[in-house]
Amino acid sequence: SYPPVAHGGIPQGVPCQLCHHPAPCYPAVYPQHPMQYPGHQPVQHPGHQPMQHPGHRMPDLTQAQPPSIPPVNRRPKSQRTPENEEDHSKEPADSERRPSIGAAKRFRKAIVAVTALCHWRSYPPWIREWRGERRDSLQQKIKRSLPSARHYIFRKESQIRQALKSVMQKDAVPLKIPYRKFQVSFPSPETRQAYNLLSTATESIVKEICSMKPSSPGLSQRIPRCISLLLQPENTVFPSDYLWPVEKANLSVDRFDVLKAVEPGGSEIVLLGFVFGRALLTAGLCSPLECGIVDSGLEGKPRENFQVLVTVLYHILRLAFASLLQQPGSARSASNVDPAPVDPDITKQCPLLLPDEDVKVHVKKLDRLHHALQEQLVEWARAFVAQLKTESRPATLGS
Repeated sequence: SYPPVAHGGIPQGVPCQLCHHPAPCYPAVYPQHPMQYPGHQPVQHPGHQPMQHPGHRMPDLTQAQPPSIPPVNRRPKSQRTPENEEDHSKEPADSERRPSIGAAKRFRKAIVAVTALCHWRSYPPWIREWRGERRDSLQQKIKRSLPSARHYIFRKESQIRQALKSVMQKDAVPLKIPYRKFQVSFPSPETRQAYNLLSTATESIVKEICSMKPSSPGLSQRIPRCISLLLQPENTVFPSDYLWPVEKANLSVDRFDVLKAVEPGGSEIVLLGFVFGRALLTAGLCSPLECGIVDSGLEGKPRENFQVLVTVLYHILRLAFASLLQQPGSARSASNVDPAPVDPDITKQCPLLLPDEDVKVHVKKLDRLHHALQEQLVEWARAFVAQLKTESRPATLGS
């Protein structure tokens, strides 16, 4: 055999199709092929007679197909067996493939969890114990203060009870009205009565809330102390499920729920969330049997009227939140502010709330009244917080 020598224009690694030699037969090396290339003379080897191929032409080696290369076994060496080693074209099973995207995400979450755990364990034990004690103590104070605030709001001589009774009477006008434009501009007599009934009830409830002061007779002193404790930076550790997103927006809270600072308007939002949002709505109106509003379950028209009233009150609270969240110096006035978005945590805690579409006709017709009521709530919250800072002594967990 002759060693292969490269020749210009002829691909390498192509076997000869005349003599079936495994290496390419070029005229420059193998003179047994009688064909001559232009301008080239074959090398003669002494004692060798060229082989003649009558009636045969040299094939075009430039168009020859390359040899087929068997597929490489993509299995790891630890998973290779004599069976799949011979059959390289066999695809690996699904369990042998590389991890999917879901597995990669779970692995990433596990790494984050382990990192957080290591970071948490890096703190001294006394700091972890301090946070746990502050969190548990605040949670116990909130559990004791919320029933006291609810009892004060729904006391027998309160105007809130009278407003609720007027709405839940069996002969009361139905408040659930489908939205139509002519019902806002040209309401029917029955729709006008519904507007008057709902506006009177909401005004009475907001007026009763705004009459509450830290030194009001009959108001338990644990309520002002609990509110003061909620507003102490570096000393308050909130329970993990207490704060709503709108409250977190105006409070600087770290990942351990430790209060670092109170932004402008944050104190008023915390106060409204405690008194109006929790004591009145989620722990009060959304649990009518517990606070003694009704003796049995609500059904029919009284239930629908009660749901409309609760939803409108929550709409007024969202307007107050949006007014406090508004940047100082904004071009929009408090009477033109849009309500804050619906909080899914509140909707879970208060299943009586209706979608905004069900009370759209009342929101459109009583828009001026609702903005006036939210301004009263904001002014009351600011006065309450200012009086709390001047009259109340610093709250402590043991008090």
